[in-house]
Amino acid sequence: MRFLTNVILTVLLSFVAFVAKSQDFSNKGREFWVVFPPHQPGTASGSPSLADLSLYLTSDKNSAATIFINGEIFGQYNVTANITQEIVLPRGSTYIS
Repeated sequence: MRFLTNVILTVLLSFVAFVAKSQDFSNKGREFWVVFPPHQPGTASGSPSLADLSLYLTSDKNSAATIFINGEIFGQYNVTANITQEIVLPRGSTYIS
């Protein structure tokens, strides 16, 4: 009886393993939220400095991107396929103080 139970359980679990679907780990999408939390200033050249805040845009197809900061349009960009484009953001508008 125990052998039959183990066989049935193994068959059922095998079936579940074949039909189970996993999540696609991708960063493709149409809308993203970005947060830049405060951090300790660095000491480049002996004086305190803050890092530049940048977004890197890329796509597998030619696309367009709009960046909003505090609900207002900061900029609109054409993104060329398979090219990474750096957008430097204004420090005063993006840091959380």
